[in-house]
Amino acid sequence: MHVNEVLDHTKKTICFIFNKNRNKIIGTGFFVGVKVQEDDDQYQVYLVTAKHVIAKDEVLPEQVSIATNKREEEEPIFGTIEIKDTTYLTHHKESDVIAIPIGNDTRLEFKIMGEEIICTRELFKHLEIKKDDPIVFGGYDKNQENIGKVNPRFKTAKFLSPPQEMQFEIDGYVLDVELLTLRGISYGGFSGAPVYLDARLSSKPDLDEKHHFLYFIGILIGHVEEDESGENIVTITVVPSHILREILFTSDSEKLREKQYQTSTRRHSH
Repeated sequence: MHVNEVLDHTKKTICFIFNKNRNKIIGTGFFVGVKVQEDDDQYQVYLVTAKHVIAKDEVLPEQVSIATNKREEEEPIFGTIEIKDTTYLTHHKESDVIAIPIGNDTRLEFKIMGEEIICTRELFKHLEIKKDDPIVFGGYDKNQENIGKVNPRFKTAKFLSPPQEMQFEIDGYVLDVELLTLRGISYGGFSGAPVYLDARLSSKPDLDEKHHFLYFIGILIGHVEEDESGENIVTITVVPSHILREILFTSDSEKLREKQYQTSTRRHSH
């Protein structure tokens, strides 16, 4: 797959999350497809984001509004995703990551991130990411023009520290989970965004081509340490990708996925 094709595909896995009235973008989400065991051509599709983007006082709404574009020049195409207590997936610890299963919505057009590019803990170690290595994340940039369009922006940051247990306060509550950190420029809006290692810029010679040079390594949840220079250089906090794998591939989530297969599976290719 050509570089531009990879970037175009990746961009189409990203959506913007809107408030209830659909007049304000409140964060970023992306679509992940997990194969249903009964049929390799069928995927259960999940909207993945940071839980604090859609929750208020830690309480999830009954539904969330998202938008995608068919083409950059078109107006956003809105869809509503219901959040049911019995179907959404989150971590056994408070990780601020949520995966919400979605059904058929013919109005939305998007691509999915395949489960195979979600880095495991072992693969992350194998990547040997070093301090100041370039990392890419994509989503809604509050500093971008023409916010009426769903046109995700990719930004580059430098790797700061590997996953480690730490406390991080966000919207009044404290996370106590593994987080990795980056250093870069952010104006907000990227909470819930997918974060990638760009293997083209890596020194490792044996990276697997199935990842098409982008390795998904985590979900952006926020930033701290506002820079006093006025350049918005911040420390960006990221939940590592293996946490998402743990959410998606527990025995309970697999049983739930098989049950949902009959009623809510979306036929989708990636």
